[in-house]
Amino acid sequence: MHDYSLRFHSTAAFVADIKRAEQFYTDVLGQEIDLDFGNNVILKCGITLWQIEPAANF
Repeated sequence: MHDYSLRFHSTAAFVADIKRAEQFYTDVLGQEIDLDFGNNVILKCGITLWQIEPAANF
């Protein structure tokens, strides 16, 4: 039998400047990077940072 209950997986933070956010989370908050895909960074604590384009570029 499958368990299809809703569960929390992780937190995603959508940021305008991925490098600045990455620096803040690692240098200030002491988090470690698990995976770095350029515009998407996954931290070992479970937070995922996503680079978004400014609204003017849509």
